Amino acid sequence: MHFKDIQMSDLMDDKTDKQLLDSMIAEVAKARNEVACARRDINKAEGRMGFLVVLANKLINRNKD
Repeated sequence: MHFKDIQMSDLMDDKTDKQLLDSMIAEVAKARNEVACARRDINKAEGRMGFLVVLANKLINRNKD
């Protein structure tokens, strides 16, 4: 038996089903929030990259003149 399995067994033995379900719901809510934050961060990064591509192209075209 692994340490992780022992911890899980202890956790399940020490908590009621209601406590475990409440904890699971809270953890899912936290994980959903983390995913939403990560999506916002990705959208910001994509916007920055798009801006930089436009800027780089403008600079390239300016130097051609």
